[in-house]
Amino acid sequence: MTPALHAPDSESDSESAADKNLIKKLQEALRESQKTISEQAQEIKSLQCDVDDLQEQLLKANPDSASSNRKGGPPFEGKSAMIVAGKKFSIVECPWLALSTFDSTNPFPHDPESPERFATETSYDEGTLAVVLSLVPEKWQKRILAEQHFKAAFIWGVNNQRIKDMATALRKAPELFGIFGTGVFDRDYNRAEDPQLEKFFNFKPNGGPRKLQLLMPVMYPDCVDKATELFRAPILPKIIRALIWGPSSIEKRNYKGKSTVGAMWQLKELKSSMIATACVFAKYLLSCDSQFERKGARSGFDYGEDHQLIKQLVLTTMKSRAMQKTLGWYTVQLFGGPTNDKPAERDGNKDNADEDDSSEEDALTKAMRNYRLADDENDEDEDTVSSVNAPSAPTDPSASISESRTSVARNASQSTGNPPAPRGSDAGTEANAPQAPAKAVTKKITNTVAPKERRNTRATAAQKGGK
Repeated sequence: MTPALHAPDSESDSESAADKNLIKKLQEALRESQKTISEQAQEIKSLQCDVDDLQEQLLKANPDSASSNRKGGPPFEGKSAMIVAGKKFSIVECPWLALSTFDSTNPFPHDPESPERFATETSYDEGTLAVVLSLVPEKWQKRILAEQHFKAAFIWGVNNQRIKDMATALRKAPELFGIFGTGVFDRDYNRAEDPQLEKFFNFKPNGGPRKLQLLMPVMYPDCVDKATELFRAPILPKIIRALIWGPSSIEKRNYKGKSTVGAMWQLKELKSSMIATACVFAKYLLSCDSQFERKGARSGFDYGEDHQLIKQLVLTTMKSRAMQKTLGWYTVQLFGGPTNDKPAERDGNKDNADEDDSSEEDALTKAMRNYRLADDENDEDEDTVSSVNAPSAPTDPSASISESRTSVARNASQSTGNPPAPRGSDAGTEANAPQAPAKAVTKKITNTVAPKERRNTRATAAQKGGK
């Protein structure tokens, strides 16, 4: 009788196992369907951005069409001057400008190229507005502060120049990076997993996915992490030369096209913003974003925040000998004079060179420390970012990212003895983030600074607009 009693149980167990397998398969199918829907939605968004870009290019290619009057709004006296001033702003100051900048009511009492600009969010906007007014003809300055169509035309010029400049950079990306593989810099190419590009992402190649830093290897000569040579990577001045002197100047340092913006606007002076622009351009070229906006739609990279923080780092360390050498090197690279494309050799046997750089190494290292990620020993901390592919609870991505950026900017300013900046970097995003779905950026990023610093992090809602 015993076999007869156990037979039904055996059959029941078999049915239960079959049900579990069916449920598991259904769950997997559901996850795949959700993933497909998410990818399709992101692709639709990307295609819409491409359509918008093509419409903008069509307007530019048909200046005599009736629709061309929509450029920067309807026609009015002073419109062309506003557009030209906006284009120049994109080159010498920033590729984006938020409309809220015009809300500033007080004049900025310092040089916009000074650390005092980063004291508060208000002082930063006041400094930005000072740059705007310096580019606008005097007779139109009161009107751009008061009249919406003047502001709109100026911002249109900023955005138009940014689109044009990035198109140039994308076209010349193989020359800039020295990598000529077919389609390597196409927007749908997986650069994060290309071995020949990994050195630009990670200081430790072949070490698996690494979190991106604000100060990426692409910003150093030969991608070697040395504080005194930060921003001296030859690719960076090449990007700036392509923008101000034309694509033919990439490998010909003393070539200056007569019809280029550098010639038309008689650019003769290096601005800290030019270095910041080159850095965020390089980061975008390595990303998977289809449009160069303040916030990457696919990657979640905040290029606008990075631009400001890099500019702050340059200005708050500009009195150090190392940064002075860097600025002098850029001046020669951009505006002429005999020099080599590569900075001084890194030779450990050159004791005198080490002596020259020792104090600046210390100063720059202190300033840069809080712009970096925590060291590997902090990766086991409970706040470490999990994989970008892991599911996450719904959160506000802008608030999460702003939280870590505020801490980074505040700590960096404390290291340099300057007031805190209102914004920071998306340093906590992983190196393979460019290929992750957009929803991955909703993860709360908290490990951009050491654990002790993280406990003092507070969120900020300030986030600049502008496309």
